[in-house]
Amino acid sequence: FVALFLAMAFANGLSIGFYEFIIARVTKNSPNTSFDIGVLSIPTRLAEFASILGAGFIVQYLGYTPVFAMSWVFFTLFSFSALTIVKSSSKY
Repeated sequence: FVALFLAMAFANGLSIGFYEFIIARVTKNSPNTSFDIGVLSIPTRLAEFASILGAGFIVQYLGYTPVFAMSWVFFTLFSFSALTIVKSSSKY
């Protein structure tokens, strides 16, 4: 459990940095930066709502370990996909 918790915390830290970098890159030359950041945040907030709801049901029936394991997997997938986007956007 502790290893999964630490792995999730590490992946979460990476994902925050990558998310902010992607937001900054996308809104770099935008005349409506605040609006664009708000629109880009909509899918994130919808996914956050759904994942918290789903995690609540999983914790209720299976405990915390599956939730931490899934969080680690999804944060890691996000981090790798964000790293790919960051590397490919360096030409812009």
